Amino acid sequence: MPKIVDADSERAKIREAALKVFARRGLAGTALGYVAAEAGISRASLYHYYTDKAALIDDVAQHLLKEEAEIFASAAQAQGPVRQRLLALSEAVIARFDQWAGLGRPLLEIWARNADALRPLLHGLRTSLAKLIAEGQRQGEVDPDLDPLATAAVMIGLIDGLMLQVFVDPHGAPSGAQMHKALAQALERVLGRPGGPS
Repeated sequence: MPKIVDADSERAKIREAALKVFARRGLAGTALGYVAAEAGISRASLYHYYTDKAALIDDVAQHLLKEEAEIFASAAQAQGPVRQRLLALSEAVIARFDQWAGLGRPLLEIWARNADALRPLLHGLRTSLAKLIAEGQRQGEVDPDLDPLATAAVMIGLIDGLMLQVFVDPHGAPSGAQMHKALAQALERVLGRPGGPS
């Protein structure tokens, strides 16, 4: 009886292996044979899922973008006060920093190669956060004078700026606990006092 292979889990295994190899060798220095060896599969098996390295990189990029979008979506769809949901979002992102720190080089290369895919993601993140901020304004939790879309862009800038620092200088960036505290305080200031500017 032929072995039944779960295609989704096999792709996930290959993506994880690819990120490890990309971290060691960079995108340019990675051949699919290295990825297959890391994943513990034959090259022929890998080619069953990805016709070439570009297809693999595109899939890795889409998966990473989807993961980030899901973090933001979970905060937007959660129940409870808006400020708590926004702080939960910052916690979820910072929790990924340690996981992503060793992958900074390939992630930056992948995102640079896929700027066209990043634009709709950023648009979606800004729109989702802006709706959440506007909800907070209606509930009296967020400064009513803030522009929701501009405030969302600033918040994403804070989070992505921290992520960039971790990618570029993983050993020099503050610890997760320190960054979470600082980010939480910064987000509180960005959102201002419910009754008006901070």
